[in-house]
Amino acid sequence: MFKCFAQVWAISKGGPDGATTTLPVYAFQVAQSLHKYDLGSAISTLTVLILLAVLITHLRRMLRHEGEAP
Repeated sequence: MFKCFAQVWAISKGGPDGATTTLPVYAFQVAQSLHKYDLGSAISTLTVLILLAVLITHLRRMLRHEGEAP
């Protein structure tokens, strides 16, 4: 979902009626098309925070299961 910016942008630019718009594509559209760079930056920051939360959760689970070796 987060690593597919180039594919989504090249094929459909967010798709019909925003069907394939992801957060990175939306941030780009807001910043470049609407010239709202502050909102585009806020969306990008939110994307980074979401990814950071997922990463921390995944690392905690991975480290917890590492200690439970059979």
